[in-house]
Amino acid sequence: MKPNRRLLLFAALAAGLFFLLADPFLSPPDSACYWSWGESLVRDGDFAFLNQFARFEMPVRYTYITETGRLANDWPPGSGFLLGPWVLIGPMFAHAWVLMVVAGALAFWARGAGFSPAATRWGLLAAIAGTPLAFYVFFGPFFSHALSFAVVTVFLVLWDRTRGGRPASEAALLGLLLGVATAIRPQNALLAAVFLAEVPGWWRGRTWSPRTVGAWMGAGALGVVPLLLAYWALYGSPLALPKTEEMHWLRPALGRMLFSDFHGVLPWTPVYVLVVAGLALLARRDRMLAAALGLVLALQVYVNAANVVWWSGGSFGNRRLTDYAIVAAWGIAELFRAVENRPRPQRHAVLAAIALCCVWSVWLLLAERRLIVPLDRYVPLRGREFAAGMLRVWSEPFQTLQSVARGPWTAAGIARRTTAALLAGAGTAAFLALAARLRRSHAPRVMGTGLVLAGVLALATAVAALRTPPVEDPELIAAVGTEPGILWDNYIELAFYELRRGDFVASEEAARRALAIWDDNDNTWVALGRALFYQKRWISASDAFDRALAINPESRIALDYRSAASARIAEQTGRLKSED
Repeated sequence: MKPNRRLLLFAALAAGLFFLLADPFLSPPDSACYWSWGESLVRDGDFAFLNQFARFEMPVRYTYITETGRLANDWPPGSGFLLGPWVLIGPMFAHAWVLMVVAGALAFWARGAGFSPAATRWGLLAAIAGTPLAFYVFFGPFFSHALSFAVVTVFLVLWDRTRGGRPASEAALLGLLLGVATAIRPQNALLAAVFLAEVPGWWRGRTWSPRTVGAWMGAGALGVVPLLLAYWALYGSPLALPKTEEMHWLRPALGRMLFSDFHGVLPWTPVYVLVVAGLALLARRDRMLAAALGLVLALQVYVNAANVVWWSGGSFGNRRLTDYAIVAAWGIAELFRAVENRPRPQRHAVLAAIALCCVWSVWLLLAERRLIVPLDRYVPLRGREFAAGMLRVWSEPFQTLQSVARGPWTAAGIARRTTAALLAGAGTAAFLALAARLRRSHAPRVMGTGLVLAGVLALATAVAALRTPPVEDPELIAAVGTEPGILWDNYIELAFYELRRGDFVASEEAARRALAIWDDNDNTWVALGRALFYQKRWISASDAFDRALAINPESRIALDYRSAASARIAEQTGRLKSED
């Protein structure tokens, strides 16, 4: 197939998928908070967020007044900034931009990874369908993961292409990409670990000159400075890092993050088992690349397992690894390469394993769209409820199609969606063509353009930081308070998860943590009451349900459980009397 026809085919495919599947999800807290950074910068020229949070009906527990008197936004600003002017013309068109950028990053990897066409296709399939990437490109584009994936991918491919020795322009471009990736998600700073894989080469004369080191550091600082300025404006220090209270560095929940059916990596995205095997094979051919990819992936697993919210909150799979889905492409492509010329049964066995892993993850995606496995509630994957729901995905195809193609299908909605789909198709074709034409000789020009854009963004961020006023409304200050409350949602999720698992003591502990954050909510007391009820602590459970009913007298679950607890208390009292 000729290149221009191939581009037209990909453009049509991108436009068609976008038209059917696009879901510019914008609700609090994550999507709305990321979006608010970009909209407040380009529309208001500050980081006050009052307009944005009011429009999104942001619950008060998701924000607070910082020590500087500003309204907090604990979600990193980088992805919102990358949406740039697109926020002015609406979420549907910003979503098209996200699709273009991701498609361009995938094309950049496909051209630069050095695999055969067949191995490249299987690697791309694994990254798109075997990880949460497809979900967050089409159904959660304004989480930070899709744009983070694109920047991380370009960084890793550029590092791979230039690791035999790089001039200052390429070092600067790597530094800029690392800085931008860190501004999107601070844990992306750990991408710098790839340079550790180069250390053995330094002893063989592949050293960095002072000029390349300076270029790398200077461009990296420019890339991350918007994050530092934004945090300085809100929190009073450029080095402030919100959500550090969520980290348990010495007690990572590695086992749960990897193996739990509550958004665990392997139950939801089993392709990573094959990815590890592929990286092991890659180590026999290219030890430095395999070490770098394995190290950055392992560091992300550790950091996210050390987070108290190891299941990643309302997440499809373990969404925080989406940013590194390109490692899956490398691993699977290498696995295919190892069997490409083997006898047909061996090759087909490997291909069947890859395909089954991808089918499972896509099946779960469709089940999530049907609300069979909702993102913010634990549904055991071994339960009857789950099995029956998964069968309905295929036995009720019309309902499944409706769940992924949600519209709105009004005349205005179709017109807007059609225009955005055409933009997505044309933009995807343009990004694919650009990725095919890029050469190392273009690095100085690309680096120069990137530095200019980064400088403009840094200047705009500095102006917005200076223009951000403290909150002066006493009613608002009293309403939102001065402490973050986002963990309430997570502790409630954890309490329900532990309850379903049968660990009632752990469920009680999570409920009490939620209670310490928000005790004026009936769901908090219900969570505690249920944990106590199943420990057979009937009196304490009844008291908890009484507190829930005092807040919400119509809570059906509190009424039912209080009746059951009262019956147990009466039964226990009668038994004691008969024994006397």
